Amino acid sequence: MDDRTRVHTQPLEDWITSETRDIADAARQRLDDAKRDAGNYAAQATEYVQHGMEQAREYAEGALRHARDTVAGYHARGTRVVTRDLPAYVREQPMAALLIAAGAGLVLGWLSGANNRR
Repeated sequence: MDDRTRVHTQPLEDWITSETRDIADAARQRLDDAKRDAGNYAAQATEYVQHGMEQAREYAEGALRHARDTVAGYHARGTRVVTRDLPAYVREQPMAALLIAAGAGLVLGWLSGANNRR
């Protein structure tokens, strides 16, 4: 190559190198921003899930406490009152009734399974 061609191509090569560096720097910056944003979104999602679980636990504890109090009250008044008031209670407190039924099913299943293991 003669010197005239080399003189004219050098500024073009410098410009291409400079632009390439700028594009690479911009890409690195966007990647860093995306990583940071993903970390922030993950932290927010974790917080949201933990808050939802706390609310669900508090609701379940309240329903269980209410069910326990209701069962204790029925126990004190007798089975005749239970059979008369049970349908109204299930309509008024479906979650508590479901928890009671699930708990009774677990206990009965555990007891019947314990007999089979012997």
